[in-house]
Amino acid sequence: MIILIIDEVQTGMGRTGSLFAFEHYGIEPDIITLAKGLASGFPISAMMGKKELREAFSSGSHGSTFGVGPLAVTAGLATLETLLEGCLMEHVTKLGVYALQRLTDQLQHYPSVQNIRGLGLLIGIECREPIAPIIQELLQQGLLVLTAGTHVIRLAPSLLITKEEIDQAVDLIEVVLKKY
Repeated sequence: MIILIIDEVQTGMGRTGSLFAFEHYGIEPDIITLAKGLASGFPISAMMGKKELREAFSSGSHGSTFGVGPLAVTAGLATLETLLEGCLMEHVTKLGVYALQRLTDQLQHYPSVQNIRGLGLLIGIECREPIAPIIQELLQQGLLVLTAGTHVIRLAPSLLITKEEIDQAVDLIEVVLKKY
């Protein structure tokens, strides 16, 4: 038996426009790991698995840095309700497409940019050179960005981001990239 485990710590909870990123690919994992977005930033983690795997994890056999407590569970339930009710997934998908288009239109012609890719509001700008100085400058300018390795600027904004905020971010990234 081969067990498929999917780590949705960064990609889950609506980040890609669906509750879990694996849903975009038509696969069915046996185990899913979650954290970060599960309680909107409140420390929590979870591992979900198929019923037939329950016996593999007896009580106390699996620990967690961010095990649950009443406050974390309440935050997690509120997050799930927010994600599953209303049109937040549609918003994430729509704004993700908008952000990718804006980034591509404004940045693809810069020699330092090799590729722009993303799914929902998880976006990467792959550069030809190491990005450490670019990241530092963006942070100094007030734009919170991450890395995905040494050559990719990772954007993972709030799921509630607006078009105006995307425009501001793209304009700032362009100003910084002009220097590289």
